[in-house]
Amino acid sequence: MPAQFAAVDRRLVYQKHIRRMNTEEIALYVFLQCVSDAEGLSFYSEERICEYLPFSLNGLWKAREGLVQGGFLLYHRPIYQLLNLPEPPRGE
Repeated sequence: MPAQFAAVDRRLVYQKHIRRMNTEEIALYVFLQCVSDAEGLSFYSEERICEYLPFSLNGLWKAREGLVQGGFLLYHRPIYQLLNLPEPPRGE
């Protein structure tokens, strides 16, 4: 076992949240899961995130906005905070 790793909540798949995300949103969500502290906070700058992920700044902004609109993330520059997964939409 590794000394430390970030776990991605299985409900992301089993409650079908992942179906509501595009590829860039999934990549940003998983990246933030890996770099956030115990409260889900990350202070990575936009430029730094774009060094790790193949995003333009515009692509990062769109992915971030999608996660905010989906209820997965709060953002107040420069702080990202992952939220508990929202309740799945009815019927899914």
